Amino acid sequence: MDTAKRAKAFTDREIDVTTEFMKINIQKLRANYGLGGPGMVPRVREIWTELLAGVNAC
Repeated sequence: MDTAKRAKAFTDREIDVTTEFMKINIQKLRANYGLGGPGMVPRVREIWTELLAGVNAC
């Protein structure tokens, strides 16, 4: 049996950044997904891009 530990997918800091971001932005995401229609994809992509920038800054 292999006892080697797997590396974490995310650091503790990345998890904290993601959690805080979602606390702040979850309502915007829900609203944009719920509305659908034209323009939904760019709005949602912009929110996810903000999260990605925050995590990458770690």
